[in-house]
Amino acid sequence: FVPAVNQEAFESVVMDGSKDVAVFFYASSGPAAEASTNGAIFVNRCAERFEELGVSTARVVRLDTSRHSAPSSVQVQEVPSLVLFPAFSKGPPHQTFRGKFKVQHIMWWIQDYSSRPFKLPELPHLDELEAKAYWEQKAELPADRQERVAKDSE
Repeated sequence: FVPAVNQEAFESVVMDGSKDVAVFFYASSGPAAEASTNGAIFVNRCAERFEELGVSTARVVRLDTSRHSAPSSVQVQEVPSLVLFPAFSKGPPHQTFRGKFKVQHIMWWIQDYSSRPFKLPELPHLDELEAKAYWEQKAELPADRQERVAKDSE
């Protein structure tokens, strides 16, 4: 679901000044491949939800560091990593995601650091039916569990 870029496409796709672009730097082989696969699940869902929500100013793409290198102007400290290139500020230093690899945390991070503002729903990682089920299930929990669930998911 997440479009791939290579070093040649990086300039036209990632450096597009009309979009905030998050790049998932991952490895398809080698020591970082397993961690990359684990993170890709969340990055894919994030891209899918941005599309479903109609957020056209933010984009998520991926670059396989096993096959392509990042441009020299981009310092990738570790793989996998998610780096944001805001629409109005493409130069370094680049913002790197340091949070827990969960869909809502990635989406909130992109919203917080994007140049082009957009508003996410309270539970951006869930579609309408999933959000309805979430609220119903949460309401059935004891108060202390409700607080813990809210801390992790809201």
